[in-house]
Amino acid sequence: MIYNTRNLATIATLADNTRKATEKLYAYAKEIGFEILIYEGIRSKAVQEQNVKNGKSQTMKSYHLVGQAFDYVPVDAKGNALWGVGAYTTAKGLQFVKKAKSLGFTWGGDWDNDGS
Repeated sequence: MIYNTRNLATIATLADNTRKATEKLYAYAKEIGFEILIYEGIRSKAVQEQNVKNGKSQTMKSYHLVGQAFDYVPVDAKGNALWGVGAYTTAKGLQFVKKAKSLGFTWGGDWDNDGS
């Protein structure tokens, strides 16, 4: 994985139960060759307040505040972030989401604009 060191460092910030599930999910991403960047895990209250202020989030009740959520973006072979919705819904992207859900995660792509 291109961002293996960074991803592992971000995963390490998560609460125990979430960290363990994320480690399984990340191993699965490696197994299927789905390149990702896990760019945020636990988030401070100040960062969350700024995200709400900037419209990036709509709530101060984010699971990020307690280390029970993470954000990721698919990346290409050169490590470039693929922010478009289509990148998340490729065959591998959908496999990844299905595995995440089987591990108890909720995917933001399923929200009706009321996410963290």
